[in-house]
Amino acid sequence: MIYELLIACHDQVMKASSTGARTDGDFESASMNIKEFVNEIRLIVGGAQYNGRYLLQDTVDTVRGFASPDFDASTIGAIADPAGVAAYGETTNFTTQVTLSAAANQNDLSVTFDTGAISAKKGDIIYQINDGTTDVSAVQVGTVNADATDATSLTTTALAIALPDNSVLSIVPGVLTDVLIYGDSVERESITSRLKGPRGFCRNVSSVFNDFVFELPKVGIHSLKLTSFTSSGGQDYHIQGLSQWTGDDGVFLPDSISDDDVDETINDFNCAIKIIGVELDKMKAYRYMCCLREKQVRIYKEGQKKCMEQKLKM
Repeated sequence: MIYELLIACHDQVMKASSTGARTDGDFESASMNIKEFVNEIRLIVGGAQYNGRYLLQDTVDTVRGFASPDFDASTIGAIADPAGVAAYGETTNFTTQVTLSAAANQNDLSVTFDTGAISAKKGDIIYQINDGTTDVSAVQVGTVNADATDATSLTTTALAIALPDNSVLSIVPGVLTDVLIYGDSVERESITSRLKGPRGFCRNVSSVFNDFVFELPKVGIHSLKLTSFTSSGGQDYHIQGLSQWTGDDGVFLPDSISDDDVDETINDFNCAIKIIGVELDKMKAYRYMCCLREKQVRIYKEGQKKCMEQKLKM
């Protein structure tokens, strides 16, 4: 299902960038369809269960998108916007924006804010998005060194650049997990199926353990690199569809030298389709292993039955 949704998204990108789609309506239609398709993927991953156990997960590092030199600081605000987040079911506002209370030089290991108490975890990434007067392209300036709860200052790595007074920083989780994305009470874990070989009736054999571990596929929208935290250029197809394209080349005439982001978008969905393809191959291998496990159980059962029949004859 996820594979088919990604193929549909890819088709919509091709539709929006074709020479036959030159109207605002065509573009908006494709953008809305992609937004809904990606949101459907999020819902599928969030709710896929069997016997009360989750079968899919969405856990991924956030560094890729925010570290991109082409990353647009305005996309952080789009994700942090409570209205936009709530509209698509996100349970948590991932980013925390704070303002420096005083200038910090490059050697500072403690950063103090004047925006009230905040919470952060070790490994969270700190970006500068405003220099105190104007917005700037997001620049990674350090990481959080220790967990902080209801704190007004953070212990950090040495800052990459000096920060002027009233600089606005965005603190982003170093790793997005299912607890953050879906509001789970605990992290989703792999499923271990344990088969213990029986001790035979006819002869004394040692117990044999044969564990089968099902690693939950990481196929959520963040793991597929379709959000501003993980996409190649900071585009967020979940919240905004294609509306973050920075130019209209390939969409509206006449073409210009501005970057149209079409190739970047196609690359994002191609990579997502590749990830799903790899996970599907893994699922085929899991199925083969489960079939072998079923045969193994049948052999144990028939062996025990045969032993009992021989015992009765004796």
